[in-house]
Amino acid sequence: MVFLYLLLLLGSYILGAIPTGYIITKLVKKVDVREYGSGNIGATNVYRVLGIKWALVVVLLDILKGVIPILAGMAVLESEILIILLGIVAIMGHNWTIFLGFKGGRGVATAGGVIFTLMPLPSFIGLIIWLTVVWVSRYVSLGSLAIAIVVPFLVFFLEDSMTYTYFTIVMALFVIIQHRENIKRLLEGNENRI
Repeated sequence: MVFLYLLLLLGSYILGAIPTGYIITKLVKKVDVREYGSGNIGATNVYRVLGIKWALVVVLLDILKGVIPILAGMAVLESEILIILLGIVAIMGHNWTIFLGFKGGRGVATAGGVIFTLMPLPSFIGLIIWLTVVWVSRYVSLGSLAIAIVVPFLVFFLEDSMTYTYFTIVMALFVIIQHRENIKRLLEGNENRI
């Protein structure tokens, strides 16, 4: 069982580490997405380079990078904490991918996939909040920061699991840390709008 779990952890990291935005912009336009916009490999920057269609493809693939490890864990593991760790490792793979020198995305879509698979109701409410903030402000980063802050509270009140609450707090910290440059640009008034 230990060997199986180690394989699941490794698989979760490798899956999370696949730089989908980087790969898609290389395949479609033969450019490095990191040389444009925010320099990030995520869907928002892909949107700036390739448009909405390919950005949606990247979002869906990045969400799946969070969903698949959780579903795999649920199929063979009984421990809630071990399943959650698979999700955390997938997000770490996305944020610090071995394929791009341990520099990756912000982890929002992958974390969303993990959280949605584990906690659909708080995730759905979080998605509505994200859409509203992005629609009103035109800042994807502000929407991401908003749900990072709000989702732990939603989980605390809507789920009967302190484990899930602690997990979403850790995820919120991941998102905030990965958005520190965005926070700086937001405070300076220099953040890119969509």
